[in-house]
Amino acid sequence: MFFTNINLKANTFKSLAIATSLLGVIFIILAGYIGNLTIRIAMVVAIVVFILNIKMTYHYSGKLKKFTDIMCLIGAIVVFIFPQLVVFIIGIALMYFSGIALFQMVKSGDYDDKIKLIVSIIGVIFSIFCIFNASGTLELVIRLIGALLLAIGCICFFQYVTKSRQANDVQTQDHKFEDNEKIIEVQEIIDVKEEE
Repeated sequence: MFFTNINLKANTFKSLAIATSLLGVIFIILAGYIGNLTIRIAMVVAIVVFILNIKMTYHYSGKLKKFTDIMCLIGAIVVFIFPQLVVFIIGIALMYFSGIALFQMVKSGDYDDKIKLIVSIIGVIFSIFCIFNASGTLELVIRLIGALLLAIGCICFFQYVTKSRQANDVQTQDHKFEDNEKIIEVQEIIDVKEEE
């Protein structure tokens, strides 16, 4: 369960559950916009950092450093214009690393590490998906994150309901009478007097 080590009140669980669930629903519904917006915000920050870096170190840098800084700035501007390039680049990098690991395993014939084999195969498949369907992959990842947030929100709401019920059970146990037999006898005496 989530947040079990943290001592939170029941209303805090309720607020956390509602906020997380709403965020998950927003991620699912607006997946295309959220992915592009997030990448563009990150690229604005990167552009500002690269411009400040160039401005502060340009006179003291060598030719290679100047070239690298300018290429990073151009890359950030290009990714700002085309956010799907991030997924395409991630796909290429994933293909490189997963492909090398898979190739080395096949070449050596060593299939003892099953987890590494499965992760490498899944990495190659996902990288192909990233390369050939960059915009769809970005939306899919954002929707998966939204579904995860929605599930966490539902679990938090379940914890809220459980914690509320436990609190109510403790309150009702505190108010129970200890001498139930005497109460029943008094009630019987009252019933007999009413009948007369």
